[in-house]
Amino acid sequence: MTGFFSLLVVAVSLIGFSSAQDWCNIESCNGKPQTMCLYPDPGAASACGEVESIELSEEEKQEIVQVHNDFRAKVASGQESRGDGGGQPAGDIPPLYWDDDLAKVAQRWANQCTFGHDKCRDTEKFKAGQNIASKSASNGYFVTMTDLVTMWFNEVKNMDPQNVKHHVDSDDTGHYTQLVWGTTTHIGCGVAKYKEGMWYNTYLVCNYGPGGNLPGAPVYQTNPTAASACGQVESIELSEEEKQEIIQVHNDFRAKVASGKESRGNGAGKQPAGDIPPLTWDDSIAEVAQRWASQCNFDHDKCRNTETEQAGQNIASKSDSNGYDSSMTDLITMWYDEVKKFNPQDVYSYKFDVNTGHYSQLVWGKTTHIGCGVAKYIKGGWYSTYLVCNYGPSGNWIGEPVYQTV
Repeated sequence: MTGFFSLLVVAVSLIGFSSAQDWCNIESCNGKPQTMCLYPDPGAASACGEVESIELSEEEKQEIVQVHNDFRAKVASGQESRGDGGGQPAGDIPPLYWDDDLAKVAQRWANQCTFGHDKCRDTEKFKAGQNIASKSASNGYFVTMTDLVTMWFNEVKNMDPQNVKHHVDSDDTGHYTQLVWGTTTHIGCGVAKYKEGMWYNTYLVCNYGPGGNLPGAPVYQTNPTAASACGQVESIELSEEEKQEIIQVHNDFRAKVASGKESRGNGAGKQPAGDIPPLTWDDSIAEVAQRWASQCNFDHDKCRNTETEQAGQNIASKSDSNGYDSSMTDLITMWYDEVKKFNPQDVYSYKFDVNTGHYSQLVWGKTTHIGCGVAKYIKGGWYSTYLVCNYGPSGNWIGEPVYQTV
């Protein structure tokens, strides 16, 4: 069995849509012969030999779209570990949708049974990119659409992840880059199955709109805060509601302690009342916290300070096999509930303790600002919610009061 594939590099543009295509006057072709105009006969060319089929079934169309989108989702979530120099970065790669006009042109070119790229495949809506693939067998038509699309995707092993930000033309990766191109939104394909001599050939043409592989442009917009360690990423951004929830829960707990209403403690009774002002949100602190959360590394970073704050940090993670069931309140409450282990006498002179450090930072009296980040991701069958909150000025200074008592 032999397989062949090739690529054409094209620019990206968007042309106004019209339901009635005048194929011989597609402006973006710039004088090049448009395939539908050049080959008005919808039948198979004589070059095809003994024709089995020149039409994709509905099932094959669905298969093509599904396989493309599965591969795009894999890369988007940061799960593709292959590459020339490391795994591929996660990023913004939306799903593709079928476009009948792109498919019509792709099918007309496939009907010519010419393994190469046509001169112009643009429609009135799209300036189109193209991938082609052909595989042959001596014992029948056993090649699937998945087989052919996978040939394109497997070029990822040759892809330098550094080139995602600035596309570099390469015969070794061009099919892959078009397949995952971030601004491509639509696809349409055609197929020719024909016998030539002793060989049963399956020739697939897929056209993409808008076309990809524009030199120097990003293959897709990477998300610099999403690490491959996260697995399948659900979210790496707090919603406005979650930000408000975080502030409210922190300030409710701080107010409870400040008013002397927290009766739990280890040793000498309840926590004393004191001067614990409410926290306000700080975007700079939050940006650093989000960057660390997005590494999905359950530990503390080495330095989280900003130009205005020396920052402290609390981290928490909860996982479930049934979905993302942990709220921001759940995670913050884990920190606060360390109060039951906190000796009220240590409020006057802080003593480091791994069993109470989250609580003491949460209620630290000189801390005035907070900024947090989150990563929600699936790994090993577990749905994990990882929260990082940075605080400024930082707390947990040994020998200092946790807060001024009243």
